Amino acid sequence: MSFKTIAYTQKNIKIIKKSKFITIVEPISDKNEVQSLFKKYKEQYYDATHICFAYVIGREFNYMKAYDDGEPNGTAGIPILNIIKIKSLTNVIIFVVRYFGGIKLGTGGLIRAYSQCAKEIIDNCEIIILQKYFYYKVVYKLKNTKFAKQILASISYEKLIESYEDDRVILKIRINTKINIFMSKIEFIFIKHDY
Repeated sequence: MSFKTIAYTQKNIKIIKKSKFITIVEPISDKNEVQSLFKKYKEQYYDATHICFAYVIGREFNYMKAYDDGEPNGTAGIPILNIIKIKSLTNVIIFVVRYFGGIKLGTGGLIRAYSQCAKEIIDNCEIIILQKYFYYKVVYKLKNTKFAKQILASISYEKLIESYEDDRVILKIRINTKINIFMSKIEFIFIKHDY
């Protein structure tokens, strides 16, 4: 299964009715990164009026969060999150740092401003497609090679390592779907997965 994310961190600055909006988008892989990034930007932009953010993590959009940081409820984090979702991105966080310029934007104006900041930065990002891979160790006896090759022929795989130990063949393979196969003549042992 594949998913879309951004290739690298990017930053954009925009002025809307005298308020300065600094938008930063970063690739992330788990929720633990969120707190450290938020802390980093809180320190870097210590004098900002608001530092709002939204993120989506997980290949199936498992984790999502929107944070308004003092803006009226639902006017900052949710609009940012909606843009991430509309663009079908995951493993991404967008921060929008606002320096108030003296002109109130109102509820609709805030929603438009935060949405626009998020949309513009994503539109300028390099979007990449990542594929999730599963790694297996396949073990079978030499005498069962023909049978093992028939089974393996039904699976689209990449052979990484092939070794021999006594009367056994040991393969390490990479495939893009999880399988659950166990037969008396051939054994698939799940090792790990990565993106």
